Amino acid sequence: MGKLITPAKDGKPVIIELIDAKTKEPKDTLEVDAALIATGRAPFTKRLGLENIKVKANVVLFLSMKT
Repeated sequence: MGKLITPAKDGKPVIIELIDAKTKEPKDTLEVDAALIATGRAPFTKRLGLENIKVKANVVLFLSMKT
């Protein structure tokens, strides 16, 4: 679960601070080039064509770029 997202500025990466959803303790920090944030009641990833732009959804529906 993301706690804080720092936007990219001046060529620096987006920084996402992750916490444990149950304990609320800090778990990890991700540094990425870009982040897509979406909310909803149910995942809707089928028929979006993500496979055509080298993006895949993992088991818990986080999206990641294929390299």
